[in-house]
Amino acid sequence: GEIIGYSEVSEKNFGLGGKFASADSNDDPKPKPKKKGRSGEKLRPYLGNLSVTEYARRSGVGSRLLDASEECVRDWNIPDHTEIVLQVEEDNPTAIQFYKRRGWEFVFADPTCRRYDTSGFFLKESRITKYAMIKRLDAGVNGGSDGDDSESFMQKIKNSFFVQ
Repeated sequence: GEIIGYSEVSEKNFGLGGKFASADSNDDPKPKPKKKGRSGEKLRPYLGNLSVTEYARRSGVGSRLLDASEECVRDWNIPDHTEIVLQVEEDNPTAIQFYKRRGWEFVFADPTCRRYDTSGFFLKESRITKYAMIKRLDAGVNGGSDGDDSESFMQKIKNSFFVQ
């Protein structure tokens, strides 16, 4: 079949600063060691890509991919992964509104980001502002899934996108 969308979730050194520096609770009398990356920043779940082909947008595919990405992070079962972060380019208001409707919060704007213009013969690097966004992941909330824990993650994906 045809691929109409995909998402990519990984761990990334991603410092947020301010009130977002740590989503961890101080209620735990025995704090667990934090997983750190090379730079010493906390490794956080990072939604690096979420893409849906143009003709399939506004059909629920993006929402299902986002739900699956969030569920995937929960399935990693890493206690200090209590949130997921992403960056979205400022000139993509449709995506920004999509994430806001799905419970994501704006953290900061980074005007030092770059992207490559592939329209010409040579790659041209240009500056772009990206917005960092965060979403808290509640362990007991499935982000819109049907709540059937007996069904595997991959089975949920197959049932969502493939005709049986």
